[in-house]
Amino acid sequence: MSLKIQATCRALQKQLAAKETESRRLRTTHLILEHAFLDAQYFSKKEQYLLEKVLHLCKGTSSEISVYQELEKLEKERHYFQQQLLIGEEELKQIRLNVRFEQQQLEQTYIQLRNENQI
Repeated sequence: MSLKIQATCRALQKQLAAKETESRRLRTTHLILEHAFLDAQYFSKKEQYLLEKVLHLCKGTSSEISVYQELEKLEKERHYFQQQLLIGEEELKQIRLNVRFEQQQLEQTYIQLRNENQI
């Protein structure tokens, strides 16, 4: 195998290693997003539960309206957060697919180069 081919193979190996590192980083980011979503859901439900308890305690008082407003605000915030998270998750999924495709292309190029030059 010529020096030029060896250098090309080394460069492809480095690119593959970089893509693998990027792929691992994206997987980690995806897991972090999933945990953030679960945590947000948990705390949102907890807050809603507490507000509903407060609402029950202040039935018939002047505070009842403000508690209803807080519950509506909480629902809007939860909906907005879920929308943004879904958008981010879709973007991350697309990036992961692109990285995986690039990685597969590099692997194919590397294998083809090695096979062509072993003859």
